[in-house]
Amino acid sequence: AIQKAFIEVNEEGAEAAAANAFILTDRCCSDDIFEFDVNRPFYFNLRTNEHLLFSGICIQPEI
Repeated sequence: AIQKAFIEVNEEGAEAAAANAFILTDRCCSDDIFEFDVNRPFYFNLRTNEHLLFSGICIQPEI
């Protein structure tokens, strides 16, 4: 089985969706904004203190 997933992270928060129509959205209210430049592949995790919510890999980040 193949499952496709999407995640977008920006200064407003994170939005994730999977191919099975399950949608998870979470918006943060933090005023802390920082620049995050990526120029190579990386793994990422979204988690709470107790649970892993979403895990993925970015293979070809746009420069």
